[in-house]
Amino acid sequence: GLDHHLLVGASETMYLLENGCVCCTRREDLEASLEELFLARLRCEIPAFSRVVVETTGLADPGRVLRMVTGDTLAGARYNWSSVVTLIDGLAGAETLESHAAAAQQAAMADHLVISKTDLAAAGGIDDLRRRLQILNPDAGIDLAVKGALGVTFDALMKPASGADA
Repeated sequence: GLDHHLLVGASETMYLLENGCVCCTRREDLEASLEELFLARLRCEIPAFSRVVVETTGLADPGRVLRMVTGDTLAGARYNWSSVVTLIDGLAGAETLESHAAAAQQAAMADHLVISKTDLAAAGGIDDLRRRLQILNPDAGIDLAVKGALGVTFDALMKPASGADA
């Protein structure tokens, strides 16, 4: 993992799972880390927090993570799911959706879809990708990232899709 090095100056507390991909291979590591985080907060070892963000790999099955935090587990009892955000590469997204079932599943389960690299892709390609994503997931919000900048706030991304099943 690299993110914990990039966020050295951030005020957020970060827990890094050393084994890499957690949701497609070792979900129990993620659940144990969420439990440890909850207990550390109770013991006042870390500041109180109002949100936990779980970042997965491009191969992850978001359904497995969602089942953990909405099911009959310790994490499910202590945390509430809020939103699934899926990043779609503006250059390779259409090909990736076509050739990788996991990518299509991630897009279909998302509350929000963010298309990246829109400044590098042909406008027609982004329009086609957007239409394809709207067919795949008509309830998801679709936002565009231009030169890495996103025109929507983090708080907005953390809200479920308007058509999401409560």
